[in-house]
Formats: sequence, structure tokens, C-alpha cells
Amino acid sequence: MKSHKELHAWQVGFELAQEIYHLTGRFSQQDRYDYASQRRRASLSIPSNIAEGYRKRTKADYRHYCHIAFGSASELETQLELTKKLALTDPEYFQRSQQLVDRVLRLLHGLTTSLK
Repeated sequence: MKSHKELHAWQVGFELAQEIYHLTGRFSQQDRYDYASQRRRASLSIPSNIAEGYRKRTKADYRHYCHIAFGSASELETQLELTKKLALTDPEYFQRSQQLVDRVLRLLHGLTTSLK
């Protein structure tokens, strides 16, 4: 592969980040201030760390950045659960984001395993 953009995990992570930006944009002004920033940072961390790891020189470094992306996806999964419990958005937006989180977690697990 010539670019990290060809990685399925990066593509799904990038799509997830876009989805989170749309989802949090629908929050009320107060909820946007209280909750949106951390969700956006966690979502953007996923494709960013995949990209950074891809450019590292060793598999161990690449794997390390994939672990960071995995942690960010897990963090986001928890934050989405709170979004659901507090009814901060429509269920359809939550469901789409949750499906993408599940997908990127599976892809990152596979990618990390392949780098051993």
C-alpha cells in the first residue's frame, strides 16, 4: 500500500470522525460545550494515530499507534453510551456512530494482530 488512506481501518475511522462531528453538531449549545469537544478529539484520534503509525519505521511502532487508536475508539464507545443514556441525540444518529465504532474496533484488532 502506498498510503494510509488505503487502509480499511483508516477509512472507517475517518468516516466515524465525520459522523461524530455531525452528531455533536446536533447537540444543544450547552451540551456542545460540555460534551462535544472530547468526543470529537477521541474520534479524530483514531484515523490520526493509524496514519501516524503507518509512517513509522518499525512494526512495533506501528502497532503502538494502533493500540492508541484502539484506546481512543474504546473511549469514544463509552462517551457514545453516555450520549444515548442522556438522550443527547436521535437514536438513529447514535446507532450509526455505534456501528462505526464497533467496526473500527474489529478492524484495529485485526490490524494489530497482523503486526505481531
